[in-house]
Amino acid sequence: PKVYRLLAAGLFLAGAFVAAAADPVPFAVPSTGTNVNSIGQDLSYAITSNTIKETPLIGPAVVVKSKPTQAPGWSTVPGANWIAPDVDQSNAKNGCCAGVVRYRTTFSLKDANGKDLDTDTVVLDLSLAADDSLSAYLNPTDASNPDLAHRIFSQGVFSAPAAVRLTKGFQAGVNTLIFDVTNGGLGPTGLAVLASGKAEPLCLDG
Repeated sequence: PKVYRLLAAGLFLAGAFVAAAADPVPFAVPSTGTNVNSIGQDLSYAITSNTIKETPLIGPAVVVKSKPTQAPGWSTVPGANWIAPDVDQSNAKNGCCAGVVRYRTTFSLKDANGKDLDTDTVVLDLSLAADDSLSAYLNPTDASNPDLAHRIFSQGVFSAPAAVRLTKGFQAGVNTLIFDVTNGGLGPTGLAVLASGKAEPLCLDG
């Protein structure tokens, strides 16, 4: 009987542990060009450095109004809009605008009710496009000088978006994504990011 009682207790505890596991819930991560004010500024994506002398904008990025039309053109990223340091990224800029533009956005690991989520269970999906090439970083030690240890992506994504899934590198509180877009000086430049994330609610012992 004592053995049965211990076995029953073990099964109860195991069941309680399983019952405590929660399904992942979404958290808010900004996509480009979706949180825009009346003058076309993206309030979720800031340009923090910019070496393009023709369009030296620092501050909120702007949603592109005129895109390049020459083939192959920019890829479409459903659910996001292209942003840049200038609204005009048409082929009128051909031969212009060499340099690197750094974009920054932030998000918190909290559910819709403001409750903390478990950093160890995060899944963040990104669809990335940029003209010409992109290096992206998650939570770099120094946001003004991102280090390779925190780089999550680096390649050209001019004509087709790249899919990236992240499952580590997150932290409690505010998380930071940095996007460095390099333009070779052949014309338009810009960035498009579609982001979505899920994580399990944080289980606090006791």
